Amino acid sequence: MAGHSVGGFCVFWFAIQHPEEVKAIAPISPVVSGELFSRTKEMSEVLESWKNTGIREWESTSKPGLMKRLKYDFIEDSY
Repeated sequence: MAGHSVGGFCVFWFAIQHPEEVKAIAPISPVVSGELFSRTKEMSEVLESWKNTGIREWESTSKPGLMKRLKYDFIEDSY
């Protein structure tokens, strides 16, 4: 199994949950743990609001006008 970014995290998660089904993993630049991610300067500024609303929204820098949305479950699932 291989995955990049959040996909890399998913590869780890799946392998932990189903070790008998995975022969090898190749996570490429996986995201860091939720605990470490939430301690970054950027996240510490938005984390409380994100937790209260349950969703984080921001405009894409590569595609102006496109809004990105991510549920707070992302943080909880990555701990």
